Amino acid sequence: MNTDILSDNLHKKFPAHFSERDPLLARLKNYSFKYSSPLLNRLPTTEGIHTLVGGQLLGKTTLLKQWIVRLLGAGVHAEAITFFSGKRIKNSDELIQLFQTQLTEKPTTRQYIIIDDINYIIDWNKAILWLATKACMQHAIIMLTSADSTLSNQIKQIHIDIKDENNLHIHPLSFRETVLLKHPHTIDLLKEFNCYLLHGGYLPAIYDVMTFGKISAKTFALYSDGIIKELLLHGKHTNFIREILTFIIQHYFVPVSFNGLVKELSIEHPKTIRDYLELLSIIDTLFIQSALIEDKLLPAPKKARKLIFTDPFVFHAIRAYVFDKGYSEVELTSLLKDSDLYTNLAKTCVISHFQRHYPTYYIKDEGEVDLVYVMKQRFWPIIISWMSQLRSKDIKQIVKYSNGRILTKTDQASLIENIRTESLLQVLWDGGRR
Repeated sequence: MNTDILSDNLHKKFPAHFSERDPLLARLKNYSFKYSSPLLNRLPTTEGIHTLVGGQLLGKTTLLKQWIVRLLGAGVHAEAITFFSGKRIKNSDELIQLFQTQLTEKPTTRQYIIIDDINYIIDWNKAILWLATKACMQHAIIMLTSADSTLSNQIKQIHIDIKDENNLHIHPLSFRETVLLKHPHTIDLLKEFNCYLLHGGYLPAIYDVMTFGKISAKTFALYSDGIIKELLLHGKHTNFIREILTFIIQHYFVPVSFNGLVKELSIEHPKTIRDYLELLSIIDTLFIQSALIEDKLLPAPKKARKLIFTDPFVFHAIRAYVFDKGYSEVELTSLLKDSDLYTNLAKTCVISHFQRHYPTYYIKDEGEVDLVYVMKQRFWPIIISWMSQLRSKDIKQIVKYSNGRILTKTDQASLIENIRTESLLQVLWDGGRR
């Protein structure tokens, strides 16, 4: 086993002390809180190909290392578990050679094969297709990870059967998960919400804020460098990436069309812009929020879209990247004194929580509705009001719907023009579920 592969498989050399020897697991122990992802209980127990997808810095690799610890504790022999990092493997030929070295054709026990960041391997699909033809597959659990949320569809395209229940998607921690992680007993929801608008649901950022009162430049760079590498893997250009991300930051929550963006950017074709934005969406950096066709419950293809980051931390990390600087503690906190930005980050939180469970849209007609989610063949409209009082024009559209909701800063429910108001914090606490 070469040095790079050995460093990823310390469990084979130190099975009894793996959690202390592995750098990621050791770092996790240094956190002032103890976190175990609920996905740990959903990792596979049956043979076949499984996937774990999710954005940068969400802990996919750490989760897999925790899984190895659990497997060892359950009596799985260390030699039956093999971890490959896609970032250390050049192409499919090299991966196949590793398979041939590490795996026997007819294993006597179940094998666990983990290929982390498989999308970094050139023509990785050829190696997976090769593996699928081998007898060892009948006795193996294959776990593949990627920041690309379309991984399972790519596997299906090479005619390998992968069940929908075999695909896991890791998300940032929800507001409730974050609060309970930090303060399991005494909770000040408003104070915690203000913190969540800084660190979001990203564990390294949560640790930074709890420990240093701000998010470190290193944490920001780890995230932004990661997404830039993902985009470059797909043949995108650094200057276009920066230009698009800068535009999003400077026009946050403003509806835009792909054709309209051509006039704002140096990119000459709307399809090129669409490709960049859709890739940012695929790697869980961005939501592309379409307007709703109300009678069809489908996205309106000709209407402008809103470009929304998937978490407050992502907004801050991208802002730090496009302006080539980190945040001071004072500057980061002062952002929340900007009522428009504060409200937009609050909207980001609410939309991201609902988006995990339902298709989401917005409506813009006589007035605007910030969020519409579709459930049980019906759409449910929501206005998100945080810093400012609602004016008559703000509710002009939502009053048309009998099932409309208005989320506000106040704890007390009331009615505005027969539309029910609710506590935004309580809705977030409930996780964005109806």
